[in-house]
Amino acid sequence: MSAYRHRPWWANEAQGHSHAKAWLEAGYVTEQVDMAAKKLVFVRANRVRGVGEDTKTFSHASLEPNASTKRTGAHPLIGALKGTFTIEPGYDLTQPAMPEWADLIDEKYGPEKSE
Repeated sequence: MSAYRHRPWWANEAQGHSHAKAWLEAGYVTEQVDMAAKKLVFVRANRVRGVGEDTKTFSHASLEPNASTKRTGAHPLIGALKGTFTIEPGYDLTQPAMPEWADLIDEKYGPEKSE
């Protein structure tokens, strides 16, 4: 609801605003915020932040499909989630999150039938 009521929610300020940090790190800034019409425009920024450890510069011309220059470097979203969570050493990521689901499904729909 804050996004609908408070214009500062759409500010391009990453400090303390995870939603703004997401679009800034993806290489976009907000412009033309129209609160009454519930519309805004995201514009590609020249500087992309949050790509791995370093910053890459992308020009608008390099994003055009028929541009004479080729786009180089990593995609702006690579590394965007770096440092947001940690997986404990030894944790099995292939382990089912809720093993009892199979029992619940069998109770509700009956056991799986093999043909």
